Amino acid sequence: KKPSKLDLMSLKNFVDPFSKQCFIELNPKVKLYMKVKFGGGKSFLDFSNLKLKRLRLSSGASDTKIVFNTPNEEELDYLKIESGASNLNVIGLGNANCPEMDLNLGACNATLDFSGNLRKNLYSEIIMRVGKLTLLIPKELGVKIKSTQKLADFALKDFEYRDGFRVSKNIDQAEKILEFRVDSTLAQVDLSWI
Repeated sequence: KKPSKLDLMSLKNFVDPFSKQCFIELNPKVKLYMKVKFGGGKSFLDFSNLKLKRLRLSSGASDTKIVFNTPNEEELDYLKIESGASNLNVIGLGNANCPEMDLNLGACNATLDFSGNLRKNLYSEIIMRVGKLTLLIPKELGVKIKSTQKLADFALKDFEYRDGFRVSKNIDQAEKILEFRVDSTLAQVDLSWI
């Protein structure tokens, strides 16, 4: 069966002319393979209670909030986020149930919150040119970071060097590990424990 395709441009007639908002509710019983693309504006994407199998999100000059408030029932085998000059806030990435994640961020202020029920180790490749990246990590997770930027420019507490990585001191006791490869030019990268 060929997957259904929904073109958001065709939804112009469903936009409230006063609030300029459009609400789309998706079927929580089917596997979703999503490619979401939009330019400027403000968006709130709630992927809670859905069976998300693949997600590719591309946005331009925007203010975007993405939430995973409940564990994804499917393994999200592909998660890619591309964002230009924007504010990006992703909450509950531990619930996304994805083993790999790619982010390509331009002039961006991004916050990635990894709270939730992380089922497997997660590998993330992050390219960020200019801006600020904040990683919010639950204390029970271990973290490995490798960067093209001097690691001294990272705000990292409770980390040590090991085999070319900067690793959290709890790495040997942690049940799950987040591994980040960060390619940044003029970006500030902060990590905070939650």
